[in-house]
Amino acid sequence: MNKVLLLLLTILYCLQRFFRLLDLKIFLDEALYLRIVRDGLASGNIWISFNDGKEPLFFWIQSMAAQIFGQSLFVGRGASVVSGFFLMLAIYHLGQKFSTKAGLLSVFLYVLSPFFYFYNRLSILDCLLTTLLTYFLVFLLNPSKKRQLSILAGIFF
Repeated sequence: MNKVLLLLLTILYCLQRFFRLLDLKIFLDEALYLRIVRDGLASGNIWISFNDGKEPLFFWIQSMAAQIFGQSLFVGRGASVVSGFFLMLAIYHLGQKFSTKAGLLSVFLYVLSPFFYFYNRLSILDCLLTTLLTYFLVFLLNPSKKRQLSILAGIFF
């Protein structure tokens, strides 16, 4: 039953986030980030985001997607939607540390949150940053004291 609810919430997330993804007008930061991706692909400089003081991981992900699907606003926003999906999974794992119902409730609240709905649909760094920090907490709060999980927590931090 819990897996069915999680699957339904995942389907709701995907439908909600991808539906009419390009209806929002382009945001100033989105234009800047898409330009960094375009310039990075044109020059072959993978560290080009440092010129603007930005961490490169988000731009690397967008560049890989742009090489497969072409450079567009949809690709940039799609990268944020996918990052938000992984955030949803991390929130479920954090909530599940208390109980399965808490995990499902936290995912339900995340999917229906207007704040996350808005930010998961913009091609900005915030969603990936939130995802990585949430996974840092998932690995940090793991009750087993395995060395590998400590290393993963450090990588995500």
